[in-house]
Amino acid sequence: MHAHVHRRYYAVITASSIGYGDFSPSNDEAKIFAAVWLFFMIFAFAGALGSFAGVILTIREDKKAKQVTEQFGKKLSASELEAIIADGAG
Repeated sequence: MHAHVHRRYYAVITASSIGYGDFSPSNDEAKIFAAVWLFFMIFAFAGALGSFAGVILTIREDKKAKQVTEQFGKKLSASELEAIIADGAG
């Protein structure tokens, strides 16, 4: 049980990029666990970062759509509105 705690500690420290450097796995099982955990955390962090960026981009697109609609009125079709926003003219 003691080694399991050390493995989890090391994996969390490594995955969170804190990297104290004062502790490292000493047996093969701990090293395997740490490597798998780090690999998993890389993809988990990338997914979270992508979701956050998606929210920001959606807010930005909605703001542009509102600005274009206010400027040109509601007479634009959805495809015209998307074209104006896509080419950066909005």
